[in-house]
Amino acid sequence: MIFRITTNPKKKIKSVEGNDFSLLGYGESDFLGQDISTMFFKEEGVLQLVSKEEEALLMERGSIKNLKRNFISKNNNAVAVDLSIDAKTIMDKQETDYVFTVQSASKNNEVILNLQNAALEKLATGKPLKEIFDTLTKGAEEIVNFASASILVLDNTGTRLLDGSTPSFSKEVRDAFNGMVIGPLDGSCGTAVYNKELVIVEDISTDPRWEKFKDFALSNGLRACSSSPIIGSQGQVLGSFALTFSQSRQPTEFELEIIKSSARIAALAIEKKQSEENLRLYSQELSKNNRELKDFALVASHDLKEPLRKISLFTDQILERKMDQGKQDDFILRIQKSSTRMYHLIEDLYNWSAVGRHELNFEPEDLNEILQEVIDDLEGPIQETAAKIQICSLPTLEVEKIQMHQLFQNLLSNAMKFCKEGVTPEITISSRCKGDGYCEIVVQDNGIGIDPKYSKKILEPFTRLHNVNEYPGSGIGLAICEKIVLKHSGEIQIDSTPEIGTKITLLIPSMQKK
Repeated sequence: MIFRITTNPKKKIKSVEGNDFSLLGYGESDFLGQDISTMFFKEEGVLQLVSKEEEALLMERGSIKNLKRNFISKNNNAVAVDLSIDAKTIMDKQETDYVFTVQSASKNNEVILNLQNAALEKLATGKPLKEIFDTLTKGAEEIVNFASASILVLDNTGTRLLDGSTPSFSKEVRDAFNGMVIGPLDGSCGTAVYNKELVIVEDISTDPRWEKFKDFALSNGLRACSSSPIIGSQGQVLGSFALTFSQSRQPTEFELEIIKSSARIAALAIEKKQSEENLRLYSQELSKNNRELKDFALVASHDLKEPLRKISLFTDQILERKMDQGKQDDFILRIQKSSTRMYHLIEDLYNWSAVGRHELNFEPEDLNEILQEVIDDLEGPIQETAAKIQICSLPTLEVEKIQMHQLFQNLLSNAMKFCKEGVTPEITISSRCKGDGYCEIVVQDNGIGIDPKYSKKILEPFTRLHNVNEYPGSGIGLAICEKIVLKHSGEIQIDSTPEIGTKITLLIPSMQKK
């Protein structure tokens, strides 16, 4: 059963649409001119169809949904109905009519099922994650009056919540939600995610879990909040779904089921998008590996052949025995240099291919200690170049210690190798931890620098911008650095100016994603 009643601003009935009102024994003439409130039973003895709070919400949103009321049938029986009201502004008259939609009381399960189906349809058709989240939050707000819905997503570090969908909150509140730390006393959402359990807060002003945020919440009209963790298929926490109310009260069973069911759909959406992202990254990794194999074949056919060709050539000359001792000693020295170069090239190839080949063991490590070990290992080159190395305080990050040691060793070795003639190498290592869970580590030198147009190319394996006799090496050091940083879910950026120096920035998460 469903029909619509339109009233003037004073709630006097102007028209009725649909024929289902006949099921209640009425004809159209029974409605016209009547006060709409007389068609409903009194609530607690008061003839008030819409409360002051509901009227305010109607003015704010332009509609209000799913009010549970009892309609009076022609034979004076109470018929349970769901009532929705829409404010319809008549511009030319500068007044507002109201449209009351009366329908048979819905079963709660059907309402929740409709919300789920709307979100699942977007999920199945590949819509963006934000659009799926908005379907859940906005759909919940249409069903539950006086509530604002939110989805917060756990970041890669597993310590903070990020804004997934908060359509009805002010910018000030959205900004407060974004980056919220999780913990046992960090509001409804932060606590729900931390404890992996449903959190019901009936009164924010008195609940200890909101003590840190109480004043901010109350000043922004937040009075109660119930939140469920979003749990993935493997039991991992992915975020939270919450309903926040403008009145202090306990949520109904229906509202709790909306929270729980929406959290389940959000989990499906997040995991599907994560699977798609993992597949995309895997495809990129395969493509990168294929490129690396081609590069490996190239260096094997060229860079390794060259020293072997020289060894063969000089050996043949010596075997002919038609040269004086001085020339023979010169050839032997050249053979030794070619052998040494080939040895280092093979060693670099091994180091490059070994990065990420084994399972990484990420542990909290003090980068200051790792860097000090690197400096101890590079004592010889540091003394030879008289390099000045300044280390600002570095953070403790979740890293693979051996790889991080190799990363810093390559960066410092490069900074000392590519120094300007007659100029003492000066190297500064500093850091800055950002609010997004990442730490920025900067290695700055005063060396020869490079043309900015080569800043991407020098990260490719076996790339050399200088003659091997001028600056020896395989051109693989920075490629190893990039590979290590990527294995740590980070980024490497190079900013360099010829004859001024090079700044290498590493962006590495403080905690690795589990």
